[in-house]
Amino acid sequence: MATLKRNRWQVYTGISGKYDRTEHMLEALTEMVVETVIKAEKIHKNCYRCFAADRLAVLNAKGDFYPCEILENRLIGNVRDWEYDIPSMLIFPAALDIREWARTCVCTWECAINMSFIYQPLQYLRVVTRALSNTISQ
Repeated sequence: MATLKRNRWQVYTGISGKYDRTEHMLEALTEMVVETVIKAEKIHKNCYRCFAADRLAVLNAKGDFYPCEILENRLIGNVRDWEYDIPSMLIFPAALDIREWARTCVCTWECAINMSFIYQPLQYLRVVTRALSNTISQ
């Protein structure tokens, strides 16, 4: 029993040797993301609010700007053509259409799901509750 407690304490303290509360939060967030991926795959329905081209975007080496890595077939534009003015690109009608469509996208890309938890303050309570639950059950 002492070994188990010591190992658990080592996990909680991480590399620094100090107790790190963020580990519980990251563990809870990761669990929730995995559950969301499984649920989305199972029911083939969007289970989260997607922030593609809103809070999340991909810019490649050529300057092509996409709403996310999964939606490479939905080019918003090239930043060079817009004189590197990304905010203007995002209010262009074609970009607005892509952003609206992204809200209905069904994908299991973990980065997008993480963003949905991070940018929705109402999700914080769920993450904290999970972290506390995990801590108590250990």
